[in-house]
Amino acid sequence: MTAILRDQLKAFKFSQAFQDRNWNPPTRQPFIRNIHDREITCTTIAEQGGWSVLEITANDIDITAPCERGWREMVDKSITDQIHQHILITG
Repeated sequence: MTAILRDQLKAFKFSQAFQDRNWNPPTRQPFIRNIHDREITCTTIAEQGGWSVLEITANDIDITAPCERGWREMVDKSITDQIHQHILITG
């Protein structure tokens, strides 16, 4: 089971990885946050017990880069008012 999860995560199959572990499919539609004139797309990929897993993407910055920690923190803060319990996956 661990090897399957590892393979799913390496292949960026996050939705499948969570749903295979009995998380529910998302009920929310993707939404966009505008932070300092940049569009950040937030796509819920799974939900369970009040928690949401969101994939975060930005077209004009590599939000995964270590130097972009500030952006990730701003996204986290902007989402917390709407979805208090969440896990962010940046891609």
